[in-house]
Amino acid sequence: MITVNPYDRLMAKLVAYAKRNHLRMTPQRNAVLEICCNEPTPISTARLVLIAGERGISRPTVYNAIDTFVHAEILQCVGKAVDKKYRQYDFFFQKHTCIQLVCTRCGRISKIKDNNISKAIHNRQFNNFVMQHYTLTVYGKCKVCRSLLAKENISKNQEA
Repeated sequence: MITVNPYDRLMAKLVAYAKRNHLRMTPQRNAVLEICCNEPTPISTARLVLIAGERGISRPTVYNAIDTFVHAEILQCVGKAVDKKYRQYDFFFQKHTCIQLVCTRCGRISKIKDNNISKAIHNRQFNNFVMQHYTLTVYGKCKVCRSLLAKENISKNQEA
C-alpha cells in the first residue's frame, strides 16, 4: 500500500486549484504550505509570519498564501480572533469533532473532548442539512489570564 504524506496531497490540491484559477505556483506559496504541514495545528497567523520571515518570505505573501489556502479548502480558520495575526488555521481535511476553548484576552486555544456534548451534536437531526463535521467554540478567559486579571484588580484596589 502506498501512503501519501499530507504535504504531497495538499500540494496536489493546491496545484489543481491554481490551474483552475490561473494562479502561479510560487516557491514562497509552496514554502508556506510546507511550514503549515510541519507545524502542529492549529497554527496562528503570527507564528506562520514568524517562521516564514526566517525564510525570507514577507508578511503580505504569507497573508495572501493563507487566503489562497482557505479558498482552495486546504486550510480553515478555527480561531476567529478579531486581530488577524491571532487567527488560527487548521487543515480542511481534518474533520473537527472537538470543542475549542478560546481565550478572548490572549487568543490561546485549547481543545477538549466531552463525550456528552459530542453525542448530543452527532445525534441532532437538522432539516435539509447533513452535518459533515463540527467545531464548537466557547469563548472566555483562560486560567492564566484570569489570574493576571485578578492580580490587576487586587493592585487597583490597594491603590484606591
